[in-house]
Parts: sequence; structure tokens; C-alpha cells
Amino acid sequence: EIFSIEEYYDTTELNIGDKDVFIGFPDEFEGIEYTIEEFIRYTEDIESIKKVNNSTVRSSKISQTIISVDEFIFDIKDIKNNIIENDILTLRIITKPFLIGLLASKNQIYNEDYGIFPWSSYTAIEIVYRNSSDMLEIQEEENLINGYLFYLSNKYNTPIVISEFEQLDFEEFEEYCSNRDEPSKITNIPVESLINHSSLMDMFIDAMSIGDEEIKFLYYYKIIEHCSPVVSKIRAYEMLNRKLDMLPHSKRDYKYLNSIFDLTREHDKSLRDGELAHSVLSECIDIVQLYEFLPDSIKKILSKKIQYNNKEINYDLNEGKQNQIKKEVSNILYATRNKIVHAKSNYTLNGDECHANDLPELNLFISKLCYCLVVWNDRQQDIHRL
Repeated sequence: EIFSIEEYYDTTELNIGDKDVFIGFPDEFEGIEYTIEEFIRYTEDIESIKKVNNSTVRSSKISQTIISVDEFIFDIKDIKNNIIENDILTLRIITKPFLIGLLASKNQIYNEDYGIFPWSSYTAIEIVYRNSSDMLEIQEEENLINGYLFYLSNKYNTPIVISEFEQLDFEEFEEYCSNRDEPSKITNIPVESLINHSSLMDMFIDAMSIGDEEIKFLYYYKIIEHCSPVVSKIRAYEMLNRKLDMLPHSKRDYKYLNSIFDLTREHDKSLRDGELAHSVLSECIDIVQLYEFLPDSIKKILSKKIQYNNKEINYDLNEGKQNQIKKEVSNILYATRNKIVHAKSNYTLNGDECHANDLPELNLFISKLCYCLVVWNDRQQDIHRL
């Protein structure tokens, strides 16, 4: 698609001797002044501008890639003062990127009422190449940018990552506009319904904030691992108490004593990596309530293995099959965790791993599961509460 600067700037206003050019973009509250040199650099090959992907816009010598960075830290830490410069390119962070603003304007990726602007909404990595022949392949360029962002993230102790163009959901926005004049409904939350603060609560919030689906899954799985020793201990205490309840009336023969050893071995087994998830699911959740959040593909696998209607389950499903579902789901969670953690090693798939396409749905399930764990933890005695 060919761009024309006349769409955004009246070039007849340029006069010989001008040092600056003032550019405004649609729906923006203010424009920006560029020096003549900057203006020419951005527009001399404007017909070559193209959107490479949902993050990057390129011309024949310039590349701009959208990034996400905390605005406050960006301002006070002067992050933009870190540049890369060598014989073929100059790389820096800029605000209000021209090429991105131009493409967003051309493709109408803006809406003042929606709070999305074509130019001022973005911070970007800008790479200016000395010659068009010096331009890196897009993958090489992305590797360079990621290395640069990793350096800055570590230096300033804040995540800085490649981001994307804002998304406009006009149906959602129209619904918002149509309901804007209606009085909003106030939800009155009873104080007694709130959960006490805990380390699990912090871990849950941290997991929710992760964008990458694999990393998000590992964060949620960490909550299961965190709970498991306590769950196993509580169960072991209860089982041991049952053994001791009738001690005054029981014979202390070798069978009785061996049964206590068996409890100890069972407790040790429950702490093994492969049993952690199963210990937690067995004791802490209602699988009937959580089942609907599982990916359909996993429901089909489970129903075939355990022989039940995979569309939905209810409390008519006998406890034995509910326990089987918990066991199989535990295996899937553990196998998926191993697949992610050992992705770069010689990990051998065992068939229980969740398919990558279904991971967002599985993350929804495990998020609901972990919410139940936060609530479960809140019910425990102080000595066991995490």
C-alpha cells in the first residue's frame, strides 16, 4: 500500500529556510515538531513503508518495533539514553514513533473515545540503518532487539518487552457507549467475604499478570507445588489420628505398627514431584465444579479413558470416577509442566502433555484451581496456613 505524506501534512506550507516541520496525527491532542533532517529521513522513501507484523513497521532504512515499558520508570530512569551505534545502524528507544503513527493512521487503528491514539500511545525501538543494503532480516533484527531489551530489563530491574498495536473492539466500545448514560450498578461486597492476605494470594496475582502462556502455566503450577507439602502433612496427621483414636482398645501387634510405617511411606510418596498435583487435587478441589473449564480436547481424552459423558459431569458421577478424573488431570498438569521446563533438553513426551494450542484454556482451568487453593488455604488453622 502506497503512503503519501500529503494525507497528513500540507506540503505547500513548507518554505525555503524552514528549520522545523509540525506534524499532527488523527485524534491526537497535540502534534510534534520534527527538524527538516528528521522529516526527510522519515519521508524520503515513504512509499516503502510496510507493516511487517503486529509489532514492527519498516521503510527501506528505518525499522520501528512497539515495546511495552512502565511509563513512570521510563521517565525517571532515562531509559531512552541507552543506545547502540555501530558501522551499519543506530538503535534507540523513542516515544511517539513516526512510522508507527503513520501506519496506525492509515489503517485507522485509533479512537479518541476509546483512548487509543495512532502516535502517542506507543513507545518503540527505532533502528536507523546507514544503507538499505545493511538491513537485517526480520528474525535477526528481533534477536538484536530482544537482547537489547533483556539488557535494559536487567539494568533497570523492570520488564521491557516487544508489544503490539492496540486492538480496537468496536462492538465492545459501542456497547459501552450505549450503556454509558445508564446508572452503573454498584456491587456491595461484604467484608467478611474477603480472604485474608497470604503468600498464595501474591503468587496468584503474579501469575495473572504474565502474558506468555507457558510462563503463566508454570507460575500457576508453582502454587500447587507450594501447597502440596502442607496438604500432604494435614492428610498424614488426620490418618495418623485415626490410627491413634482407638489405641487404648487396640492390640499393638506388628500389623498395627506396620500400618503406621505405611502411612509414613505414603506421606513420603505424596511429596514426590509426580504426586504433588494429585495430592492437592485429591484433597482441595471439587472437580465437578472445575470440570467445565478444561479444554474440550482433554475432556474427550478423559471420557474415553474413564468411560463417562464428556460434555459435562455432575454429582451423579460416582466418587471413584471423580477421583480417576482428578488423577488423570494431575498427570496432564505434571506432564505439561515437564514439557515446558525441559523443552530444550532431551525430554520424551509421554502423551499426557497438553497441546500448545489448548494451553490458554488449560491456564483458565488451572487459574480456577489455584483460586480454590487460595480459598482452601484461608480456611486452614494458623499453623498450616501459608
